[in-house]
Amino acid sequence: TLPANLFPRSMVLPSGHVLMIANNQSMIYDIETDTELLRLPELPNGVRIGVPFDGFAQLLPLSAPLYEPTVLACGGSNKSDTITLEEMNTQDIATTQCQRMTLTPAGLAAGWEIEHLPEPRLMADSIMLPSGDVLIINGAHSGYSGYPSIGNAALTDTNAANPAQRPIMYKTTLPAGQRLTQDGLPTSPIPRMYHSSATLTGKGSLTITTPPNGNIYPPGP
Repeated sequence: TLPANLFPRSMVLPSGHVLMIANNQSMIYDIETDTELLRLPELPNGVRIGVPFDGFAQLLPLSAPLYEPTVLACGGSNKSDTITLEEMNTQDIATTQCQRMTLTPAGLAAGWEIEHLPEPRLMADSIMLPSGDVLIINGAHSGYSGYPSIGNAALTDTNAANPAQRPIMYKTTLPAGQRLTQDGLPTSPIPRMYHSSATLTGKGSLTITTPPNGNIYPPGP
């Protein structure tokens, strides 16, 4: 599918097994026996998060006493993975969809719980904050990840357009429908799309880099 379908999202679970999400499919994998243990339900509504659709997946904080793993996946695209380069365009709108699932028998039976970002997003970075909330930052509202190779790419020198310059906070402990907000979050003056990155420092500051620029943001109030 596609000229390239890359970079599965993977995370180690408390069991020692690995959750992998690739395209719109996900599974729990045993690295010791090289065995697929469980195939999870597909991401709903045709949403895909692997490159070049480029959403993100994040393991949410583990809480006592059971430490049950819950995974969150957001953004990407619901475009078909059989689309050709000639059919792709930097103005193809990304999805607002998030989906969340707890990896227990009851959670698997319930399936993916769907929520929506305030705006479409691809190529976002997700940062787990000391509070346990997730900051969603960087990326674009439309297009795909990759170097210029599709319609209108020459205008932005990338396969994406409409940079997403305002972050989103995901409040992990609130009920569905109340978790996603942009309230109080500033708009960056710098577009941060393909190959941008963000990381949390030991002091709680957020370092955000975009070739060839780099900025350090101190902790907020």
